[in-house]
Formats: sequence, structure tokens, C-alpha cells
Amino acid sequence: MKTFFKSKIGRSILVLVGILLAALLFWVSYEVFKITRQHDYPAYYGALINKPLPYTEAEMDYMVDVERYQDPLFFNEKAYRKAMNPVTQTLSDRQEKTQLLNWADSYQKSKPQELKTNESWLPGTDVAVSIPENWEQTYKDRQAPTGNSGKYMLILNHKGNSGAFAYFKIIVNAKSYNSVKDYAASREGKKFAKINKSQYAFAQELKRQEQMRFNRSIDNVANSHNLVNGFITYAPLTIHGRTVYVYQQTIPYADGDVIESIYLFKVGDNIISANTYYRAKDQEKFKDSLEQAIAKAHTFELDYMRKDEPKYHGITKKEEKQKQERR
Repeated sequence: MKTFFKSKIGRSILVLVGILLAALLFWVSYEVFKITRQHDYPAYYGALINKPLPYTEAEMDYMVDVERYQDPLFFNEKAYRKAMNPVTQTLSDRQEKTQLLNWADSYQKSKPQELKTNESWLPGTDVAVSIPENWEQTYKDRQAPTGNSGKYMLILNHKGNSGAFAYFKIIVNAKSYNSVKDYAASREGKKFAKINKSQYAFAQELKRQEQMRFNRSIDNVANSHNLVNGFITYAPLTIHGRTVYVYQQTIPYADGDVIESIYLFKVGDNIISANTYYRAKDQEKFKDSLEQAIAKAHTFELDYMRKDEPKYHGITKKEEKQKQERR
């Protein structure tokens, strides 16, 4: 045996075994290295993996950087780009937008970091609303029917036992009309379907609407079958410097009269409808605070909507944390 290993063939075998052992050790070590880095990726990268196609160029560049960080030696960028962004796309623009909003809403289930403590948002949009003191978001807005290309309502309720609630939703893109005034004067804006609420108790109205998933008929403007019983007229009003158009009526409920106010106003590229409901006896208590919330509504840049979003994040969790701290 000793003679064999001293021979040329023996030495060759020893060298080959050494190379194989070194290769195996390298492979095992590299796999452990990759696993370590794969568990170090930032939350944004994890969210991007679940995003519907197609990826933007900036998003794709970011994902390539993360993949290369995880596998610096053998990562095939060309194959990865082709796999992640196939040439064939069969979805319509509307389908793509709806999927993107659904993904974004899942990504931003918690309140977006751009909002202040006392603000909430219309999920899937770039519209922020100030929440009045002693009011809160119901988080039932994601159960409401989606309209306007997948966008949701924002539903607020008073924390007390008044039964008061309000909801905000995008009615139409402002570019479709020259102004809120034009929309308020249009046939679409003035449609009205009277609904008799005298059989219901207002104390249970919010819960009833949640069970109905906030059917459109709640606002008395147009029910789900688009039956029109008449037209309403909005009056212009300036609230804390913002011009709004308002319609107000008293609705009889089984447990007393309730005031419904519908406010139309513009935020960014959208015309918003804010509908408020409270007992007539509580008008002085709630009217001003809700109107202040309407006046303070504004647009903001959602994290996932930024064109430079990938540049905003680091590659590793540590880098992402450092970038967050530098903001």
C-alpha cells in the first residue's frame, strides 16, 4: 500500500481525492454561506417576490442586486431577469393595476410609515385623512366592495356609544371633470335614490352596514341597481380654506333622527366623497371635527408607489435599517 501511494498513479489518486474533498468542503461551506445570506434579505424584497408581474426596471435591478448578494459566484442575471419578467403578458392594464393594488394593500396592511399618528388612509390610494379625536378606523374598509380600479373605502367610527360613523371613498378621477363644481352639477353627481331607514335602529346601523359590506345604497345617491328617484343639489361651502360641495338631509330612524351629510371635494387627482352620519342631537358635537378632517385630507407618497423605491431600501436587513435611521 505504501508503495502504491508512492507511485505516480497513487499520488494522482491522492491529489484527486484531495481536490474532491476540497470541492465538497467548498460546496458545503458555500451552501451554508448562501443560506445565511438568504435569511438576511430585507422585508421589501420579500414583498417584491409576491408582487404581480411585471416588475419595473428599478424593481428588477434591486432584485438582481439582492440575488447577487445571496449568490455572488453563480448567480445568472440574464436567466433570472428572463424568468422574473417573461416577454408574454396577457393581462389587461386594468387587471394589472387591480393586482398591483391588491398586492400593495397586503404589503401595507399596517399603517404606512408616511402617515402621522392621527392619520389614516384610503387603502390602495395616495389619500390620507386626519382622524378626529375619539374616532378610529373600523378596518372593515377592506371588506367593502372594491371600486375605482380596486380602491377601498376608509370607514371611521366614534369610540363612544353614539353610533356615529363616516366613510370616505373616491368617486371619480378629477381629470374627468374640470372641477368638483362640475361634478356636483352633473347628472352622475346628483343621482338620488331615497331609502327608508325608519325600520332600522341607528344604534345598529354601522354593524348592519358591515354585514352588508357597505353596499352603495347607504349614501342615498345611487343604489346597487342604479335606480334614480330624483336629483339632489349640492351647496358650495368653504371649510377651513377648502372648497367643498355639501348635501345634507335628516333621515328618520326607529330610534330618532339622524343627519346625513355628503361632502364632495378634491384631493390630488381624485374627487372624494365623505359621508357622515350622526344623531341630530349630536350635530354640534361632531360636525366641526369631521369637517376639519375633511379639510385636512391630503395626498402622500406611498412607499410602494415611489419610482425610486428600490434605491430607498438597502440590500441586507442591516443596510435597510441604516437607511431607515438616516431618513
